[in-house]
Amino acid sequence: MILEFPLNRSAAESEIMRAYPEFSAREIADLLSEEKSIRRVSDGEHLYFSDTVSNIMFHNLTLARRMTKEFNYSPFFDETSSLAFAPPLPNKGP
Repeated sequence: MILEFPLNRSAAESEIMRAYPEFSAREIADLLSEEKSIRRVSDGEHLYFSDTVSNIMFHNLTLARRMTKEFNYSPFFDETSSLAFAPPLPNKGP
């Protein structure tokens, strides 16, 4: 459990502030709420999942779009568009 949940509250806040300096203290508190974060309670202390910062980006459409724009790459569209728009295979399908 310690390996998967190494971040206490202040460490999680620090990592979020480093990754997303534009977030206010209120937004960070909201992101670390029980409904929006993966956390466990151990000895009365909330411990946060090691990929908390990554999860924020992947669960926030605006941040995900910003990332794909910066990388000029969309994992979903770029990897599946050739399949979605490919001509049908003969004798396959309905």
